[in-house]
Amino acid sequence: MRALMRPAALAAAALAITGCATTAQGPSGGSGAAAVAERSVLVTVPPAGRGAPFDLSGEALDGGRLSLAAYRGKVVVLNFWASWCGECRGEADDLAAAARGTAAQGVQFVGVDTRELQRSAPRVFVRTHHLDYPNFFDTDGDLMLKVPARYLDPMGGIPFTLVLDRRGRIAARAWTPLTADQLTALVAPLAAERG
Repeated sequence: MRALMRPAALAAAALAITGCATTAQGPSGGSGAAAVAERSVLVTVPPAGRGAPFDLSGEALDGGRLSLAAYRGKVVVLNFWASWCGECRGEADDLAAAARGTAAQGVQFVGVDTRELQRSAPRVFVRTHHLDYPNFFDTDGDLMLKVPARYLDPMGGIPFTLVLDRRGRIAARAWTPLTADQLTALVAPLAAERG
C-alpha cells in the first residue's frame, strides 16, 4: 500500500483536484476523455503541453539550501520519498542505479524527503541506498503541495516522481515506484531533446 499524505495535506490536494473536476485540463491541456487518460499512473507530456518552468527551493537534507533552478539545462528526475515508506525503500536502489547510469546524458536526480520530523532516519536511508544526489528535507509536506494539482496523486501517496525537461518544465510524472529500466527509458527522449 502506498504511503499517504497527512490528512490536512491530502484534503488540500483533493480539494485542488476536485475543485477543477468539471473543467479539468490535463497536463497537455486536454479535457474530457484525454484528461481522464492523463490520470493514469505514468504520463508523459509533449513539449507543447508542458507550460512554464517548475521550481522548488528549500532546505537540503544535508544542510544549506537547494533549488531546482540550479539544474536548468539538465533533465531533472524529482522523486518524492520518505524513509518510513516501504515502496520508497523498494525503489531506492533503482533510483540510485538510474542516477549513475544517466548522469553522462545530462540527467540530474533530486529527491524530496517528505513528512519526516528528524534528519537522522532519512540520512541513514540515503547512505544505505547510495543516493548520491541532493535531497530536499521537507518536514511538513509543503514542497509536495507546490506541485501543480494535476500532477499530484489524488490519494496523496508516495513515492511519486516528476521528470523535468532541460527548460525546467514538467515532462512526465509517475504515481508508482519505478525500476531503473523504466527511469532510463523515461529520461532518454528528454535527454535527446535540445533545451
